[in-house]
Amino acid sequence: MSAASIFVDSSAFYALADRHDASHRIATERWQALVKTKRPLVTSLAVAAETATLIRRSIGFDAVQAWLDQLDRARLVGAMELVFPAEREYALARNLFHQLAHPKLSFVDALSFSIMSLRDIKICLGFDEDFLVAGFELYE
Repeated sequence: MSAASIFVDSSAFYALADRHDASHRIATERWQALVKTKRPLVTSLAVAAETATLIRRSIGFDAVQAWLDQLDRARLVGAMELVFPAEREYALARNLFHQLAHPKLSFVDALSFSIMSLRDIKICLGFDEDFLVAGFELYE
């Protein structure tokens, strides 16, 4: 993927899925603006798993099935790349997790940082300030 790609975090996916989430309106506005740019979108298996779990537990089974169907459709038409992390992504995530040592940093975020770094992705659609701490930008 090119430097113009945008990484999509679970915080954005969840806010889009949950109409009651505090960030739903802004997530929807940013998503609609981003889709119009036709920039390549990237996420990871770990983010998808985290998002699916959050949606299943908070909104329900039908909602998570609908979200997974949307993700699959986006992948099929080439609108979203789903990265399946391998050894090099894991190794870098492990190092970043240790280096950043922030008490609220999740390993999923560290894995996202590694994917973004290895693919030269600078911007994330999400609401997690850990991306800023790690030196990335949040899409606005």
